Amino acid sequence: MSDTRIPKFVSYPLIALVAIAAVWLGVWLSLQEQRGGIPDNMEATVLPEARQLQPFALRDHHGQPFGLAQLEGRWSFLFFGYTNCPDICPATLHTMKSVWQKLPTEPGEPGHPRLFFVSVDPDRDSLDTLRQYVTYFDPSFVGVTGKLDEIDNLTGQLGVLYGYDEKKNDNPLDYNVNHSGQVLLIDPQGRLRAVLPRPMIPPPWRVTTRSLQTITEIKIMLRVRQLLLFGLLAGFVVTGSANESLQFDNAWSPEAPPVAPVMAGYVRISNDGSEDVTLTGARCPDFARVEIHDMVERDGMMRMIEQESLTIEAGEQVELKPGSLHMMLIKPRRTIKRGETLEVTFETASGDSIPVSFEVKPQSARDQQHDQHQHHHH
Repeated sequence: MSDTRIPKFVSYPLIALVAIAAVWLGVWLSLQEQRGGIPDNMEATVLPEARQLQPFALRDHHGQPFGLAQLEGRWSFLFFGYTNCPDICPATLHTMKSVWQKLPTEPGEPGHPRLFFVSVDPDRDSLDTLRQYVTYFDPSFVGVTGKLDEIDNLTGQLGVLYGYDEKKNDNPLDYNVNHSGQVLLIDPQGRLRAVLPRPMIPPPWRVTTRSLQTITEIKIMLRVRQLLLFGLLAGFVVTGSANESLQFDNAWSPEAPPVAPVMAGYVRISNDGSEDVTLTGARCPDFARVEIHDMVERDGMMRMIEQESLTIEAGEQVELKPGSLHMMLIKPRRTIKRGETLEVTFETASGDSIPVSFEVKPQSARDQQHDQHQHHHH
């Protein structure tokens, strides 16, 4: 049975929904210190009253204490996950990296926000691993973790859920972690103010400046939608020599931080034949094993459900894409770099082997795919 860490106080029923999908809320970041009202213009679920957090004791990736004091003085974003996560965590951190690149302020300047990635997997995520992982996305991002009771202390106050799946073999460190996918916004007084939906795509931006009593303020309008990416980037088609009815389009894998023990793979599979085709497995010489997982949201957590087989019906297609069905490449046998090609072989129920080449691309390829998908539909 999986081990689920249930927060002591789940307060989502008390949260007032003042903004729903496609409604602008936002983050108001001033060049002056902000200790005032609720940030506006961000799509989010905003608490009707700010919730003051109680003391907790964790450590950041520098080995320094991380508690209430470290959340005071500036706006902060908290995201909970783990470095073995192949899909949601890197996608979210990449999205936040895109946000950070649009900010008119620099780290350390008044009004500049902070992002803390809190690992709920302290047995595998050492402070040094966290440091290498989060700074891969942005050097100002900070990794945080600690003892499980203190992680529970913080997640319980925030209504964040996480849990561990059963271990797959005798290796005590081989397991998946289920966790909430939201990003939480903490105000400069260390209070929970808003919960952002799981950001899977880079947000559109509009940045304006205005004068108010001789103070120049910067309003950054951030729109984060809970959407799924569609792997529609134009590219070549790879047709399996052992099964001419299947076509594999736009096979790619986002480059992962060097310390990440997993990578994700995305592809659109079309069945042009007259019979259903069932995939029963996959392998890649560069990884210890390859699995196909479905990402689902259940009981307030993002869960990865391993698929023993995948059937592509005749005349239909199945897409492996971020936040949904995806390929999980586990334990690389070498350093994988962008621009390289991963040779993956899919096995079918009929005994065929279908080789497919996956191009390793930078995380920004997520943005390009979304842009081309938008252009495709306009």
